[in-house]
Amino acid sequence: MFWCAKIAPYRNVLVGEIVTPGISNIMPVRRFEQLFRCFHLANNANQIPYGQPGHDKLFKVRSLLTLLCLVLLLNV
Repeated sequence: MFWCAKIAPYRNVLVGEIVTPGISNIMPVRRFEQLFRCFHLANNANQIPYGQPGHDKLFKVRSLLTLLCLVLLLNV
């Protein structure tokens, strides 16, 4: 069975307001925010709006998923 764990907003976790073992010890909040601000996988201008035909819920990570699938298929 597939399930997803609900995680609190990253700022609360990284600052330590909500204790999640290991996360806040790995990276300070400001460093995460710097990386998060600069790390983009897709151009948002190309995204089809919600409710329109062709909208992709995974648009922002689709290129990464495609690359991972290709790499995994080639290495099987």
